[in-house]
Amino acid sequence: MNQVNCITIHAPLHKIFLAASDLTRWPEFLPHYRHNRFLSQTPSGGVVKMSSIHAGIPLSGIQEFRIDPERRELRFTHLRSTLNATRGLEAIWTFEEQADGGVEVTITHHMAMSWPFFGRFLANKLVGTSLIRRIANKTLTGLKRKVEAQQQTETSAALEKEARSPKSSPAAKPKTRRQPAPATPKKAAEKKTTAPKPSKKPTPAHAIAVKVPAKKSTIAKVAPKPAPKKAASAAKVVAKLTPAKVSSTEKKAAKPASAKTKPAAKPAAKPKSARKKK
Repeated sequence: MNQVNCITIHAPLHKIFLAASDLTRWPEFLPHYRHNRFLSQTPSGGVVKMSSIHAGIPLSGIQEFRIDPERRELRFTHLRSTLNATRGLEAIWTFEEQADGGVEVTITHHMAMSWPFFGRFLANKLVGTSLIRRIANKTLTGLKRKVEAQQQTETSAALEKEARSPKSSPAAKPKTRRQPAPATPKKAAEKKTTAPKPSKKPTPAHAIAVKVPAKKSTIAKVAPKPAPKKAASAAKVVAKLTPAKVSSTEKKAAKPASAKTKPAAKPAAKPKSARKKK
């Protein structure tokens, strides 16, 4: 018996392969599976007990599971099953990338039946078409729904993050510096005459040459006193003073001066005619 089921999933291949190889999480997105439990586990697979429901009938089986990451294949070998209906069945999952960006997932079932000719016909109809094909279609459909929904959520979150960030928005234009207009001759002359702006960096104290403007003195200018006149001669002073007020010391000082000066002229005597009239 050979049965092939395939589906195209639009998602990255590594995400599809990871979801398909994680058997213990199949019941989360495949409602027809009740549980998958590893009886023994190795880095490349192990022995797992898988339980499912088909048409209201519980089914279970023990399978050997192997992961081949180099060939991108998953292999299942049925060791035991309900009524041993699928004992010896081999299922191979393959993953191939398509030109449109999707990934084609194919499940190929192969089982060599030792039943007689009439039994083989019933086995193909009952086991192949009614059981294996339908369960495989449900499994592929659930895997497609789960991985594509996860991919859509991640894509929308990334787009929303880009829209919020102003740097990554396509409408934002890079800021350009405005170049100053060329200076006219007048402005250039003004720039030359203007004193340079002081630099922000502090200059050492010994390098600073400060011109301190002369402060206007607030002290009022005092008019110069007139030079004292030369002292009058001792003789003139003595002449002005009354005889009662001249001291003995002043007389001593005035004697030598009076000797040098000429005696004062006596007033002229009045004529005798004038005396008689009186």
